[in-house]
Amino acid sequence: MGKANLFRFLFCDRLSQSWQKRSKVCCNWVYPIPKKLQMYKLCTFLPNHLEVSVKSRNFASNRSRHTSSHGECNRPGLPFFNMDYTKQTLTLAQQIEILKQRGLIIEDEAEATAILDRTSYFRLADYWRPMEIDRVGHIFKANTHFNDIVTIYRFDTELKQLIFNAILQIEITTRSKMIRYFSADHGPFWFADETLSEDDECFQSNIAHVRREIKRSQEDFITEHFSKYDTPEFPPAWKTLEVLTLGTISKLYTNFSDNTAKDLMAKDFGLPQHLILGSWLASITVLRNKCAHHARVWNRRFPVMPELPRKTTLPWITNRNIHPYKLYPQLCCIAYWLRAINLQSTFTEDIKALLSRYPTIPSAAMGFPKGWQEEPFIRHLHQTSLAESGFRLWGHPDIRHNGLGNRRFHPSGY
Repeated sequence: MGKANLFRFLFCDRLSQSWQKRSKVCCNWVYPIPKKLQMYKLCTFLPNHLEVSVKSRNFASNRSRHTSSHGECNRPGLPFFNMDYTKQTLTLAQQIEILKQRGLIIEDEAEATAILDRTSYFRLADYWRPMEIDRVGHIFKANTHFNDIVTIYRFDTELKQLIFNAILQIEITTRSKMIRYFSADHGPFWFADETLSEDDECFQSNIAHVRREIKRSQEDFITEHFSKYDTPEFPPAWKTLEVLTLGTISKLYTNFSDNTAKDLMAKDFGLPQHLILGSWLASITVLRNKCAHHARVWNRRFPVMPELPRKTTLPWITNRNIHPYKLYPQLCCIAYWLRAINLQSTFTEDIKALLSRYPTIPSAAMGFPKGWQEEPFIRHLHQTSLAESGFRLWGHPDIRHNGLGNRRFHPSGY
């Protein structure tokens, strides 16, 4: 059957304005937006014999929006078609046969069957897509082996474990610093004070998340608090922030109106100002959620990208000719962050060791530039930390005074 042009949609300035408006909501974490969204054409070609019903031509309709896991903001989606799904469940043996018909070389079918049984077909499918020569018919490139796919999957699994553990340490320290810096000048309930927010709509969204996360918490210190106190509505910050998600923590930081307190907190991490720290928090929130939900990470294009500072207190990357949407810059941010916290982290060494154990993994697909091993930031792993340089790192046993006095005390008294 021939193919006919079904329709053409024209994107125009109205979509651009709608997109730009959405980008301002929920504290700047949403997908990056081009400076000027020009007219786009969407041309869809389908076989004549398919009966397709176009359900919506409104790209901003509620049903066609995509809601990010990091917040309430939506982005325009594509129009969708109402088609009957007629495919039936396949046995593991049938899955193996389909892969072989598509050109995948499987040396040990019994082992491949066991792996599919443990992992599932579509989880592995996310790892073999780069090996397809035909994305429509899902035909594999010549000489593609099932073991190669499994190797990438195992590499990605180990990589996510390293990243998740690193972000866990960063998240704990970030909570502690927010409690100290924000509560010292603005009291224990600053997060519930709308006058301390930069955006009213974002405040309402954030406080709804706080309320929901407090309600579902089963932590002893939360239940004990409500058994003693009826008002205010929330426990103080040093209790509340401990049960909030990293996404909510990130948005509370970004929407807080005291930029001086935010800058002081950023400088404790060796960053020049709060906008950079805010972008780092937003980006690792997405990365952390991908790791927690077992999504593919290694060669992903990330929608939320960290802003890369030009001047830092500690050694930083010198080669700025990198892809900001890939994993490499986020790994650099995490390594820098951990060094600033002075946790004596082996994160950088662990990443290098992981790449050495999997020499067939193309590091360029993760955004690693040529000669990345020679970066002073990478080579000088044990250089002086911020704490040793005189910066105060709250919560660390080896903290040193930085000349600001004792004004920034922990409000809970411990």
